[in-house]
Amino acid sequence: NNQPNVMKGMYAGDNATMDSGIIEVGDNLELNVINAGTGWTYGIDSYDGATISVGDGLRLFVTGGKDTRGVEVGFNDAKVTLGENASIIANSRDGVALGVFVFNKGKFEAAKDLVINVSADDGSQWAAGVLAQGTGSEAVLNGAVISATEGGTASYAIYTYNNGSVVGNAGKYSGSFIEGWISTASTAKTNISLEEASYWKVTGDSNLTHLHNDNSIVDMTHDSNTFSTLTVDNLSGENGVIKM
Repeated sequence: NNQPNVMKGMYAGDNATMDSGIIEVGDNLELNVINAGTGWTYGIDSYDGATISVGDGLRLFVTGGKDTRGVEVGFNDAKVTLGENASIIANSRDGVALGVFVFNKGKFEAAKDLVINVSADDGSQWAAGVLAQGTGSEAVLNGAVISATEGGTASYAIYTYNNGSVVGNAGKYSGSFIEGWISTASTAKTNISLEEASYWKVTGDSNLTHLHNDNSIVDMTHDSNTFSTLTVDNLSGENGVIKM
């Protein structure tokens, strides 16, 4: 389709009534949202106290001209939950691309083996696998592969900011993979657990609240020969490697 304003693949919200929307979908949903126009594009949007739950095996593909979101969750404890083996691909030709965006008390949780692949074609824009903003907003990733690029180079894997936003448990299960940097504002919180041969390909300056590294690798040699830093408030784990 060709939309100059906004296109959404799935939406639940409370725009005019006191009742919040609820959508429940079973396994193996394939949702393609393709906007050939210049408008904003959303794959799944849960707003203002609404709830969307999708079973195992989701395949979500979103592409558009302006800002693009794979999943957006915001306001008054709106929620999105995904089952196992979900895939979120989000691409923007001319704007910002976000895989998962939680804000203003939005809640997102995915079961194990989530894949997020996000790209902004325009190098003057940016991309983030997960963006969490605002008090009470939380994204919980129970084992994930996250990759984000802007103009073909790595961007934010995870970005949290603004008064206590939280991303928790990314990389909790074995074999998780993160590519990109992680940015955590002073009022935000990012907790990452890498376990059993998980791998974080650090591509730029990163800071987070808690890094737990068990038998996994944090590789800081992929920053195009710049001097990148990794700042962690709390570090734990056994037999973890930080490669420099």
